[in-house]
Amino acid sequence: MKSSNSKSYFEINPNQNESYRFEWFFILAGFTVAACAGIFMRYALATGDWHGLKFGYVRHAHSHLMLFAWATTGWMILLARSFERAGHSVKVFRTIIHFSIAISFLSFLPFMLWGYTLAQFGSAKLPISIILSTAMLFVWYWFACAWFKNRHKVLAKTGLHLLDVSVISMILCTVGAWLRGIFIGLKLTERVFTEGAVHSFLAIMTDGWLFVGFLGLLALRDKVSIPKWPIILIVISLPFAFLSNLEPAPYLIRMIGAGFMAVFSIASITVVLRLKNSMSLFLFFVWVAAFSIRLLYVVPGLMEFADSMRLRISYLHWIYLAAMSVMLLEMWNEQQFPVAFSAAAVLLVVGTLHSTGLWSYFANFFHIADYRMVAHLFTIGTSVLPPAVMIYYGLRSIFFSVVSHSSESATASDLR
Repeated sequence: MKSSNSKSYFEINPNQNESYRFEWFFILAGFTVAACAGIFMRYALATGDWHGLKFGYVRHAHSHLMLFAWATTGWMILLARSFERAGHSVKVFRTIIHFSIAISFLSFLPFMLWGYTLAQFGSAKLPISIILSTAMLFVWYWFACAWFKNRHKVLAKTGLHLLDVSVISMILCTVGAWLRGIFIGLKLTERVFTEGAVHSFLAIMTDGWLFVGFLGLLALRDKVSIPKWPIILIVISLPFAFLSNLEPAPYLIRMIGAGFMAVFSIASITVVLRLKNSMSLFLFFVWVAAFSIRLLYVVPGLMEFADSMRLRISYLHWIYLAAMSVMLLEMWNEQQFPVAFSAAAVLLVVGTLHSTGLWSYFANFFHIADYRMVAHLFTIGTSVLPPAVMIYYGLRSIFFSVVSHSSESATASDLR
């Protein structure tokens, strides 16, 4: 397991190439802005004061910036840096990453103000959010092409690597996005189709692109060989596992999806076990817990209970915040483990439980329904912690970076 030292974990390890530091600070800013939208959303849900904004639009702005600027672009940065550390500079990666960052920030306000509806400027109506989201899909295709053109520089030409599965998933997840647009154009409103398209997009992106992608980066960095059989099982089960979460689908379809979900979870735990020495004990626990929960979810009775309790939001925050965000920070500087951020992430996930059915269940059982406002304050307070940690350590890193460069310049002047 990796060291648990958390000091200066936003700073560059002296043994690392300092490339992509500029881009890294931009995606940290993206995380912080997206998190602030999440704080506002929790405040507005507690008070009912949305200041003229709409819940759905704020949620879109929060989730899209978090996905576009932080999770996906962060993974691109780590993969691009892997090439440089192997002695191969692929300049197109940096260009693609810049486009990804730019589109991410440009899309934030349109989503906040209009969601996926038309933005009106005088007599003109423009689908700005849709245009920017579509542009991002082509950025992903561009990155995928660059990967397959240059993969031989870091991987053997033969054999399917986890990173190949990840990049293929990057392309495959966009099918759900295109289908969603087609269904809207056809005015197809049946939930099994509209929600199915969204669920497939999010599930394949989360599990195939990001989860498998981060593990692939660990395997590449530490030269860990992954057996073929879990990779094959991941490839087979990944496209269909989302059906288990599709509540409007017929029971038989969900059970078929549950079977694929179980296969995917077992294969994923196997890969995590293989890479346990490449990550912190915290991350190892978070990932094993995440897929163990999925194995429980596919049990019919437990599936119905989880659906009735509306636990999806809490689980997504466990995956994206406690798992992927911590992994991003840990992999950026593998000598450091983000203790403060990890604690903040877990507390935020606990805070989301108030918005699930579990609150009503426990409030009635323990007779604490009168403490709802305290629970609201806890939810808001815990949502402040992750961006606060980001801002503190980001500013600290900038300060020490400036001091370090000033000292180096002074030393160089003295030697002249």
